[in-house]
Amino acid sequence: MLVSGVDKFVFSRPDDAQWNFQAGQYMIFHIPQGTEHAARRQYSIASTPSEKRYLEFIIGYIPKGIASTYLPLMKIGDLLTMQGPAGVFIHRPSPRPAIYLATGTGIAPMFSMISDKLADQSFTQNIYLYWGLRYYNDIYYLDYLINLKNKYPQRFEFCICLSRETDIEAKVKKEHIPFCTCGHVNTGVEMMLQKIQKTHKEFDYYLCGSMIVVESLRVYCADKGVVKEQVAFEKFTF
Repeated sequence: MLVSGVDKFVFSRPDDAQWNFQAGQYMIFHIPQGTEHAARRQYSIASTPSEKRYLEFIIGYIPKGIASTYLPLMKIGDLLTMQGPAGVFIHRPSPRPAIYLATGTGIAPMFSMISDKLADQSFTQNIYLYWGLRYYNDIYYLDYLINLKNKYPQRFEFCICLSRETDIEAKVKKEHIPFCTCGHVNTGVEMMLQKIQKTHKEFDYYLCGSMIVVESLRVYCADKGVVKEQVAFEKFTF
């Protein structure tokens, strides 16, 4: 378990050498339901397409949820039927830098997308990530993000926005303070834009989180004058 209520799952990739996916896409898990038809659940792939050994998923548990009840009981070597890849949440070609806004486990496809684009030598735009969580203790994969920042110091910036914390210096380890702030993800965006003296309309936006959060962020972007063609999000169907 990564943190309370959030787990990482690693599955082997399909045997078909031609099978692949685009960073940001998801797989449909078929969760066995005894004699009934399997329940289908959609989970974004957190690993990159260049990782040929396995598929990694970051999954948040829902109390008494079908998948949340079944998945923790799986053992090494167990099989699970999946369908995919699917989804339209992929990085679009653009001359503009990108701002990624994620909340909770909505960070999963962004790990894949950001790592994939930064490793692409033909991709030269800057990437800014703002990840919303409630508390400092909810953070995971922080070392991974710091390593990305250190590897691509001129092209990648990130900030973890803690909505329920009020005193960063009192709650956050000293070495992590530069990567955290209080407030929601839009707080981090506003601070960054003010610092570099840019406007919202000069960026592309990638949104991932609950449906309510994504809708709220879409409204935020629209209110700032960002046209819908510069905003991408996943259209989960169930």
